Order: sequence, then C-alpha cells, then structure tokens
Amino acid sequence: MNDVIDIIALVAKQNPRDNVVEHYCCPNGYNLLKPEEIKNRLSPERIGELNQEIILRQHLPAPRLTIEEIDAILSDYPYKLPVEFYNLYQRGNGVLPIGLGDKDWNCYYNYFYFPDPEMSLLSLGEAMKIYGYLFKYLNEGWSKVEPNIFPLISTEVGIWAIGGSNIQQPTSAVFHFHADDISSENFQMKIVWNNLTEMISDRCSDGNLD
Repeated sequence: MNDVIDIIALVAKQNPRDNVVEHYCCPNGYNLLKPEEIKNRLSPERIGELNQEIILRQHLPAPRLTIEEIDAILSDYPYKLPVEFYNLYQRGNGVLPIGLGDKDWNCYYNYFYFPDPEMSLLSLGEAMKIYGYLFKYLNEGWSKVEPNIFPLISTEVGIWAIGGSNIQQPTSAVFHFHADDISSENFQMKIVWNNLTEMISDRCSDGNLD
C-alpha cells in the first residue's frame, strides 16, 4: 500500500490539482481567496490561516491518523481491519498526500481528495457513522449486510467496503453494493477488487490524476 501511495503522491505533485484547502477556498466554495492570491502562490502564513478556517468550517478531522487513533475510532467495530487499511489511514484520513518528504502533514494544503471530491474515501469518523447505520439496520432485522463489512466510499451510486475478521489479515477484498438494496431479498454484494491496495492503484491508473 505505501508504495502505491508514494506513486500517487508524486504524480499529484507533478500534475497541478486542487489541494483540500484550495478546493474549499475556490469561488465555488467559500470564496476565501483574494484576487491576487488566485494568481500567486500563497505564503506559508496564509496557508496556515486558510487551513484553520477550512478545518473549522468543514469540521475536518486530522488529515492522517496514528495506529492508536485508528484503534480508538474503531473501538465500537468488533472486528480487525486489514494491515493495508491501517497503512492507508496512517497516510491520509479520507485524503491522500501531495508529494513526499518533510512537510507539514497536519496541514490540508498538502493533501487532496482521491480520486476526486465527488467520490473520495471517507474519513474514518464518517466511515464509522455509516457502519453504525448499517449495523443498526442489521440488528433491526432488515439489513442483509454482514456485520464485518466496513464502508470506505459512499456515494449515490453505491457503497464500496472491505471486510474485517477476528484475526487481522494483510488484505481484504473490496465489495460494492447499493445502500437502497440492503433489505431486499435479492441483495447482492459483489467483489470488485481483490484487495484495497489494488483498488487504490487502479483508481490512480484510470487517469484520475491526469
């Protein structure tokens, strides 16, 4: 996983793209940039100001997590998620890094939504909220989703998820299903990638970073 993220980070640095801060500061967002700032590079001080502003307005969590922070957020999830999942969220909590090396990795200016803002990875807190809904419906007897299924992406076209286990595994298959169908007798959950690393790599190679 880390090798794949390194490649994505380098490609993201080489190809101009919106980081999380600029994504929300643009005219279609909060429109926080002054006209001269749109054309020129922002100073480190201004980046820090905008980063804090966006965190407050969007209620953004930490952009990357430690193993201990991941375990704390997952405290109500009764299974063990795979090693590759932990590798991913230690590099980006619903976001991925732009570039490598010595940077302020607590600043969202150094991250982007992967593969795009409309279909990006969930932050771990958001993922736990959706898992809570799925588990609640399961307990009420009308959800067909197995209790170890953990969501990673949730959009209008479905949910992408991985599976936990009683003993931590290196990887997990990635599943896709539609939230509207979880109570249907014909509910289907399909394997769409063999593992999470493969999904991240494929989304990168599909031209999403060009």
